Amino acid sequence: MATFLSICTANYLPQARALIASVAKHHPGSKHLVLLIDGTATSLPTPRHEEAFVALESVMVDARERLAILFRYTAFEVCCATKPLFAAWALENGHETVVYLDSDMELLRPLPSGAWPQDASVVLTPHRLDPPTTEAQHDFLRNGLYNAGFFAVRNQPPGRAFLARWWEWCELNCY
Repeated sequence: MATFLSICTANYLPQARALIASVAKHHPGSKHLVLLIDGTATSLPTPRHEEAFVALESVMVDARERLAILFRYTAFEVCCATKPLFAAWALENGHETVVYLDSDMELLRPLPSGAWPQDASVVLTPHRLDPPTTEAQHDFLRNGLYNAGFFAVRNQPPGRAFLARWWEWCELNCY
């Protein structure tokens, strides 16, 4: 079974817990890791259900690197920028498949089988399925082709390489 991931700030914890409850309802027995970007290892909330909280200092061990990203970005941007880093961290820590869901989402039914990377290393969702207008193409340049509110990655070389390349971009360009 995949491990679900989310990232949030402490003030967004109720929304993250609503997501976790919906995941637990539709995927019983699943684990859920939450990266709390403004928490420290000594200030993490008490876990409920199958949730576990991770402090940014555990994922970004280098204090200078961590401070640089915290000063470079807003809290929202840090949540966006650290998605590939957190997913890579989870894979490095023994999770075979990770499914990332934004903390403001809720599952209303089980995820379909295509959401799990069975024959692929990475599952992404496009922003659009139809050809975009010229105006919409400019939005793609600004926002990207894919919706990073959901993605899944298997612990395989192509999946890890995808996350490493994505992190290279997000570390400095996630505005």
